Amino acid sequence: MWVIAGLGNPGRKYARTRHNVGFMVVDALSERLSVDFTEKARYIMGEGLYRDERLILVKPLTYMNLSGTAVREVLRMRKTAHQRGSSSSTTTSTCPRAGSRSRRGGHQVATGESAP
Repeated sequence: MWVIAGLGNPGRKYARTRHNVGFMVVDALSERLSVDFTEKARYIMGEGLYRDERLILVKPLTYMNLSGTAVREVLRMRKTAHQRGSSSSTTTSTCPRAGSRSRRGGHQVATGESAP
């Protein structure tokens, strides 16, 4: 199973800005893989298959600083304790060295802060 969380900020103010690159990545994946989304209280989520493996796409609606709360909720709900890996895509614009990063493996949830 793969969980891909595209981080961003909800609302029209941030749509199509660098703050929502994570959302745009998840949207592109959902379109390419024909995954439909369902909106929950703290996130928008879609499920599908990629190369015969279960795939969960997540867009937290909790703003960047609280996105870990929404992602943890999805992981608990989907019982992903036995998953082989996970990936999250993050972006920031608060640091000159900031960019995007992805992480595979474990249960660590990336935040909107860039790594040193």
